[in-house]
Amino acid sequence: MRKSPAEAEEGAQETEFERFLQESGLNEAQAMGLLRAAYGRQMQLMERAQQVLAAVRAIGDENFTIEALQSNPEAMRALEEGGLRAAAMNAVIAAYEKTLQLKK
Repeated sequence: MRKSPAEAEEGAQETEFERFLQESGLNEAQAMGLLRAAYGRQMQLMERAQQVLAAVRAIGDENFTIEALQSNPEAMRALEEGGLRAAAMNAVIAAYEKTLQLKK
């Protein structure tokens, strides 16, 4: 009896997984634990990215104020973790230093 394309694909994935287990020296439970941990980390990174994106979109909102952002600790944390806050502060410092140079 011939295998359906889905069954053939599943068989190929099982073979690849078994090959991975042999090459890595992990057992199935260990490999699944690593996959769960990697998936959880990926979800955390996606959540942070969404928070940064929401904060950046808020800046484009005409009703946006710096005070509103500062009163939202989650948004501030997301900006800090994404490095945006440090980049913005560096830009302000660079602009200030340029202003001082132009005054000379």
